Amino acid sequence: MASLICLPREISAIILNQVHPRDWLSLKQTCKKLNAETAQLITDFFFRKRAVILERRSLQCLESIAKSQSLGGSIEEVEFCTSHLLPVHELEEINPPYCEYEGMMKGLKGKAISSSYIKNGIGYKEWYRTWEINNAEVDLSTEDNEDSGGAQPLQQHIYSISDDNSHAADRLKKLNEREYERHLSDQADMIRTGYDVQCVTQALTHLTHCTKINISTSIQAWGLRRLRREIGVMPQRGLTFESKASIQQVHHLIQVVFEAIAASGISVEVLSLEPNMMLMNTN
Repeated sequence: MASLICLPREISAIILNQVHPRDWLSLKQTCKKLNAETAQLITDFFFRKRAVILERRSLQCLESIAKSQSLGGSIEEVEFCTSHLLPVHELEEINPPYCEYEGMMKGLKGKAISSSYIKNGIGYKEWYRTWEINNAEVDLSTEDNEDSGGAQPLQQHIYSISDDNSHAADRLKKLNEREYERHLSDQADMIRTGYDVQCVTQALTHLTHCTKINISTSIQAWGLRRLRREIGVMPQRGLTFESKASIQQVHHLIQVVFEAIAASGISVEVLSLEPNMMLMNTN
């Protein structure tokens, strides 16, 4: 049987695509030649597209990668996700956001689709795998160990298709109000000081191969899983007209992206805003 390092690059890519993200580092450390042969494959896999939110550590990570000589040149696409924090008192007034996967599954209800798909999920493993890759910043905590044991526990815990009222009640019980307020204050501080514009501008200035920028409600952003774990709840996923703060936050995100593009001088070929997605499955 041929070893991995003797296989054609295309075959190696197919095999590596089946490896759990947490096992990539272990695989690279098994053999120097394997590390060298697969370095570009791994770089492309992890860094061709980066998704971030307007949160300090998420933006700092993007800037750090962009300034890296070995990684910055691999980024061809950056996605800015609209997830944001609402004032605490509004969490009781506004229905909690559906996650991306839950929204998709709710949309399938009532349609002429096999019941087994509704029960077991459509492409959940691939969706969940992508979500883990973009959230690879997490450590091996108890929660992460539970996640690595299979998709079902996490799917049941966060993405179950439950009654909206019980979902909202359960959500507030999990809220870590102290951490939530701390992150909410930092969110406001970044706006006040212009740190987010500065950080994104610095990142885009170094991303010379980035030609596509998206603004979406995706929850596959780097740092979102950590943020959810710290504050206990999922942030507001997208724009909701029930909250003046939400309107201001999404408007500010778009403004940050436009200002950073102009200031950095980056040559963007595709600028994608998803207005329909901004209003779907948000509350």
